[in-house]
Amino acid sequence: MNCNIVEELNASNVEPKTVPNPTDGRSCREINKKEGSTENLSVIKSNISIENSTFKEKFNFSNAQFNNAVSFKRTIFNNSVDFNGTNFKNGANFCNSIFDNSAYFYNSIFNYRANFFNSNFRNDANFYNSTFENDANFYNSNFKNDANFHNSTFSNYGNDTSFKRANFNNFAYFYNSTFGTSSNYTYFSEAKFNNSAYFYNSNFNGYALFDHVSFNDYSYFNNSIFQNSIYFDGSTFNNSANFCMAKFVETADFSGPTKPDNLTSGKTNVHIFANYYNRIGQDNYAYIVYHNYRSADLKKEFSFLAHL
Repeated sequence: MNCNIVEELNASNVEPKTVPNPTDGRSCREINKKEGSTENLSVIKSNISIENSTFKEKFNFSNAQFNNAVSFKRTIFNNSVDFNGTNFKNGANFCNSIFDNSAYFYNSIFNYRANFFNSNFRNDANFYNSTFENDANFYNSNFKNDANFHNSTFSNYGNDTSFKRANFNNFAYFYNSTFGTSSNYTYFSEAKFNNSAYFYNSNFNGYALFDHVSFNDYSYFNNSIFQNSIYFDGSTFNNSANFCMAKFVETADFSGPTKPDNLTSGKTNVHIFANYYNRIGQDNYAYIVYHNYRSADLKKEFSFLAHL
């Protein structure tokens, strides 16, 4: 379907007025009708395919359940999009789409592939407390404002999570989140965080790849747990990076960032970072790791004494 939709679209009104598409002059066909519902959940049984289209007004499918595949490829949403509390039982495809206003997906469940490849979020993107049970693909996506994945679960079940080459221009919230199972890969490779990145209290069950990432503001990994190999090789921390109380599996592969100047480790992991730099012949960087750790520890002691 290729069209402009000029009225508000929501789960209780799925037959919006349409106008001819200016590129080909064709009118849009009727959108698949809602075929069943419960008191609190709108159940949509048909496939939904609205591609290469533009939504001029609000788009509200909160508390809906899509039983079949949903595709909004290459679609532009000029106004706010609301999928709060929505369950995508089959594939959800938003690749190459543009969200001009706020995009709300909090408390949503993606049972199958969630494809946001090369999507552009020009306002807040809210995926708070969402669940991704299969592939979660945000490769090369752009987040102009806040990206909120706080308290989300990327369970994946044999599939991967990708934020590779994603661009985060404002706050990126991933704290209290869970990534993958023991055999999964979570990719943030070549991503850019231009504001603070929050990963504290998160659990990475599988492989975590943060290689060649640019952290241009504060980054927080404190109290996070890395259950498998973790890679920061080629990455740069251009501001403070907090790894205090983060836990790493001793037998897993580990590679640190290009330089540890802005990195603060903790008592439980300072040797992980230092051993890595010693292993690659960068003894001076190992010294910096221990120096930063001790400096931070002394600040805590002084702060404690000041309050006695």
